[in-house]
Amino acid sequence: MLGKVEDALISTGYDELVNQARRGTAEGAEYERFMLLCDLVETHITTPGDKNDSSERWEAVQVITTCLRGLRRTADSAHPAAQVSQRSYA
Repeated sequence: MLGKVEDALISTGYDELVNQARRGTAEGAEYERFMLLCDLVETHITTPGDKNDSSERWEAVQVITTCLRGLRRTADSAHPAAQVSQRSYA
């Protein structure tokens, strides 16, 4: 799943976010890199800037953040380290 997300981001011009996530995590830490990448993308798209803040853009941001939350939940439920971490807080 991580490779597909990275490829999609690179093909749409977000290669710097992919590179930043790769630099921010250890090699082989796919789960951590995926979660960091989700955070970076969400921060990037929800940060006001020079972009057109039209209602269409706002709707697109809402769809993307909803998808990211779903992907995070899927990754958390599938990753053994996340399950151990969740149990320790229960």
